[in-house]
Amino acid sequence: MIEDREKYIQKIHMQIGKDYEQITEREVEEVVLETQQEISRQLRKMGLKKIGERRNFMMTSPSMAHMYALIKVHNYKIGHPGRAVVSQIDDPSYKLCHELTRILAPISAKSSSFIQDSSSFKEVLNHLQIDENCRMASFDVVNLYPSIPVEKTLQIIEKRLR
Repeated sequence: MIEDREKYIQKIHMQIGKDYEQITEREVEEVVLETQQEISRQLRKMGLKKIGERRNFMMTSPSMAHMYALIKVHNYKIGHPGRAVVSQIDDPSYKLCHELTRILAPISAKSSSFIQDSSSFKEVLNHLQIDENCRMASFDVVNLYPSIPVEKTLQIIEKRLR
């Protein structure tokens, strides 16, 4: 699907709302540098004193994560809204997030509500006994990640890691 540039920009603005502020390239560089320095500080606090030890968790040439929209071509009745996607590749936290994913993925896979992908969901449905009067519903989650309570999440992760 080819989208008109102005419409695409409008869809991006719908995703981020009105409470944002455009910053200069210099400010972007400062944020990236500050983030990189903070990650390094925190890794040192965790006992990784040598740069070689911290290198596995830090980007060599970090850049700011960026957001773009994937147009929902199947939602033609409501004007093909966009789904926000944030690419963190080369972001200062990329390698750290990659390592956290490696550690946390096995924990989430043990959850009774874990579904790996649409194929495994289909497999679950194939074995499900459903009453004739039941109906299946699908819900579109709005603002899932911003609404997750961070402190509670960290407590759950800590408990599961023990």
